[in-house]
Amino acid sequence: MPFTKPIEVRYADCDMMQHVNNAVFLHYLEEARLGYYRQLFGPHGMADIDFILGEVRVRYLSPATMGEMLDVTVRVSEMRRSSFTMQYAITAAGDGRSVATAGTVQVMFDYVTQASKPLPDDLRARIGQQEGQDFAIPV
Repeated sequence: MPFTKPIEVRYADCDMMQHVNNAVFLHYLEEARLGYYRQLFGPHGMADIDFILGEVRVRYLSPATMGEMLDVTVRVSEMRRSSFTMQYAITAAGDGRSVATAGTVQVMFDYVTQASKPLPDDLRARIGQQEGQDFAIPV
């Protein structure tokens, strides 16, 4: 099941063109991603899970301006051996127009060996249950 994070565009989010600066969208994605994790693990449940962000893609579709309410919806769309992909849709709450779409790849990371590591089975199962999908381990 997707998670949606409502976000109000702040004055500080806007650039001299009076719309949300492209870099700020990464913060919006992070807010939604963290909300998804809190929904999945509880407020402190991800302390022992070592994710790093391996990739970010954003497609900007229409401008958002100060005071506008946005809905940032996120879901896990794919799981691999040591990573999973999250897809995002950012829409204007007022008129429903598409503001941006995005994708991120989260990688399980071993900080001792400085290398990726396999996703734990319990994490794979928990995300699969949340998404209503069977994320079988790739061969």
